[in-house]
Amino acid sequence: MVRKKHIDWPLHPFSRFFIIEVAAVIVLMTNAEGDLTRQVIVVESLLIILLITFLSLLLAGQIQRFFGLTGMNVISQVMGVLLSALALQFIFDGIAHSGLLRD
Repeated sequence: MVRKKHIDWPLHPFSRFFIIEVAAVIVLMTNAEGDLTRQVIVVESLLIILLITFLSLLLAGQIQRFFGLTGMNVISQVMGVLLSALALQFIFDGIAHSGLLRD
């Protein structure tokens, strides 16, 4: 029986962080409705984020060797905490803007 080699995506914490930024760009585009200058700035920011994401995924092997296994585990945990905090903030903002809670 031939066993498939497990592919470990070494840059998962970094790629997850940069890809989440795309959601923030969507929110910013919604806020910049009607203002062409702000929309161009948001699109340029999106392209820079996508370029950074592409390069970091392209160099994943070298980055993993630089940080090592322990470093990647630490980065993964920190990114998980940051992602959880961001999700919690989105929930709180959504509840605050929904009108469910009144002063």
